[in-house]
Amino acid sequence: MSTSSALSWDLPGFEALRGAGLRSLREATIRTILRRKDRSLPVEGLGERAYTDPRVHAFFYLDPPPYSLDQALVGHLVEAARPKNVEVVADEYGAVHLPGAGAFLGCQPHEAYTLSWRGGWELSCRGATFCAPDFVRGSTIELDRFGDPGCARVLTDDDPSQELGGVAVLERHRSVLVRSLQRMFEMDDGYREELHRDCRLIRVYRSPTLYSCASQSAYGAAFLQCEDDASEVFFVGDLAHQIGHVTFYGVSEDRRRCFAIPPLTPLSTITANKADTRSLFDGLHGNFTIARMAGVYDAMYRGLDDSHSVGYCGELVGRFADVMCRFRRGLESVNNPRFFTSEVWEIHCALKRLYESLWETYQGVLAGASLRGQGYVFSWSIYREVNGLHHEG
Repeated sequence: MSTSSALSWDLPGFEALRGAGLRSLREATIRTILRRKDRSLPVEGLGERAYTDPRVHAFFYLDPPPYSLDQALVGHLVEAARPKNVEVVADEYGAVHLPGAGAFLGCQPHEAYTLSWRGGWELSCRGATFCAPDFVRGSTIELDRFGDPGCARVLTDDDPSQELGGVAVLERHRSVLVRSLQRMFEMDDGYREELHRDCRLIRVYRSPTLYSCASQSAYGAAFLQCEDDASEVFFVGDLAHQIGHVTFYGVSEDRRRCFAIPPLTPLSTITANKADTRSLFDGLHGNFTIARMAGVYDAMYRGLDDSHSVGYCGELVGRFADVMCRFRRGLESVNNPRFFTSEVWEIHCALKRLYESLWETYQGVLAGASLRGQGYVFSWSIYREVNGLHHEG
């Protein structure tokens, strides 16, 4: 493992596992599409992004689906394969979602329309406005400004009482979110490639009960729960966390190549920590994502200079200290070669070496950060109060 950067690593066997996992995910998506009886569009005309679009993945996990399979796929057809007409349906807010292409806004909720291709997308709805996808500049990462219903249902587990704040949340945070991603692209060339390859969609929302997350049911999406004062330090860490989950879903796709015992075994039954309610799979996943968070915070700390405010530096130290504490505990929780295959045990050992290297570098900086009162999710407001930091508005 390179010690020059916490983001430039060479995890033994990692690329082989990831490559095999991504091929398996792609093939499973193709098989699922081909099995559908309600499909009329030509699969051979689909672009490669169709197989890694989280909205397509979410479609297959929903019953009933929010719209037809043809509507889920038509935006991913290469131009020569686009049909003249496809029947589509608007969602409850009057948006006709076309994954891969954009959306028509201003329609009647739940109404059916005809979508046509005439050198451009046309809809049989007077007054409807076509909006192209909102891509982060210089990337293929899309910001979900249309509120894809499939992804929303995966996120809320189809609980109609959940309110996510709508497009206003993205409008509030878009500039700092994009700035954070651009910052991450500049940290490390290999890590930039990982972000571009594994992340397809980012959904931001505001919820008092839902945490940030990623899901195999919407593979390729990062879901971020944003406090009103969410900062660059928050976004960099949370993006690294959730996109890290997406990356590791690919690595751990074939559980037989990863685990020597059942991956859903509760850690409370195989470790001394009886209070750990996670599964072995969750523990391993968590360690990878925490390692990515530690890596980006290392890069941010190395980039500190006089232009950064006291609040920025304080939040960075607090979140970095919290991540390193979780990293240590997480590694200890699965530190047993009997749990894993030799391939994954080598990855675990490499993550241990990464932790030790970072702790040797930063223990003097992080040791003074009090994490008293912190819960499952780090609270910047609690940290400020406990550590006597002034909040900059």
